[in-house]
Amino acid sequence: MAIPPRSPAIIPLAELSDPRVSRIYGVAPDAETIDILKSAAVQKGVEVVAKVYWGEPARKLTEAVHSVPLQWLVVGSRGHGAVKRVLMGSVSTYVVNHATCPVTVIRKNVLLPPPPPPPSARTASRRRATTEY
Repeated sequence: MAIPPRSPAIIPLAELSDPRVSRIYGVAPDAETIDILKSAAVQKGVEVVAKVYWGEPARKLTEAVHSVPLQWLVVGSRGHGAVKRVLMGSVSTYVVNHATCPVTVIRKNVLLPPPPPPPSARTASRRRATTEY
């Protein structure tokens, strides 16, 4: 296995999805995530890059905010309970409190409520409910 460079390098998304480059950096990017990022980049006309850091995730993420610099950061949350958060700490909480850019936390397995039906469907179902005995 190749030894990754000491300082984080900016890796274009196209290269990160290459298995040889992934092996060099010791990462295994999720194929579905890579596909979503590629689609979003093409649709929005932006360049997506990755930077690989080694170390404590919370501190490395805040370091990345300062060194890149980022305009916005999106992080995930695994939703540990209060006891685990106290014992292990929370990466997302640390980043929210120490980053110099806006941070959005996406919670794992949060189901969004279904959108409300259109007004015409609501009216029709209400009419049916009141006329049926």
